[in-house]
Amino acid sequence: MLVGVPKEIKDHEYRVGLIPSTVRELTAKGHQVLVEANAGIGAGLPDADYLAAGAEIVPDPAPIFARAELIVKVKEPLPLERKRLRPGQILFTYLHLAPDREQTEDLIAAAGFLKSRPECSGRIGAVGFCFGGGIVNMLAVRVPDLAAGVPFYGSQPSAEDAAKIKAPLLIHYAEHDDRINLGWKPFERALRANSVKYEMHMYPGTQHGFHNNSTPRYHEAWPDWLGSGQSRSSRGASPEAWGLDLVDRRKD
Repeated sequence: MLVGVPKEIKDHEYRVGLIPSTVRELTAKGHQVLVEANAGIGAGLPDADYLAAGAEIVPDPAPIFARAELIVKVKEPLPLERKRLRPGQILFTYLHLAPDREQTEDLIAAAGFLKSRPECSGRIGAVGFCFGGGIVNMLAVRVPDLAAGVPFYGSQPSAEDAAKIKAPLLIHYAEHDDRINLGWKPFERALRANSVKYEMHMYPGTQHGFHNNSTPRYHEAWPDWLGSGQSRSSRGASPEAWGLDLVDRRKD
């Protein structure tokens, strides 16, 4: 894969998407890494360190956005960067949508753009984790023809917004996630009141982020059942959650 690391352009942001040791790991596995000149200088990481790790240094972000399959950033893409993104590129970064309405609307518009692509069947769905789970719920509210949504421990929309949802939802929660779970009952009432098709699975003994194998909260096991309602798996959650997700896709 061709990975690109542009220099952050947001004011007072001095971090960089990849450090040299990570670049070395990627290049050792056969990946190519493009790093914009001086991308790491604010973090005390000169271009020489990236060159020694196997990266190619490019003078500006244009080659990165034009060539990279995966772009790795720290902060949300600013308008200039969003215009440079190409169809099929993967963007790995944090999104801060609450204070940035323009960025939010661009994200929602991307759903319509995907549907128009020749590679798309015309039906799109959304899967998201944590903050991304909340984004799935938001897309379900804002995109009336969303085919399906799979939010993992995501914040719920208001009852008023939930009434706009048409897409079937496959919802996953951790048992010990008080902040997120507090919103489930009002959300469920709104889904039922508006005849929205949904399944909710609550995984015993798990915490927020149980699906992320890079954290100590990861809960690995194999499914001992597939069905609807609350999860009865005593061995864990993550592979079971994936299994339910795949089964739901095959139903459609």
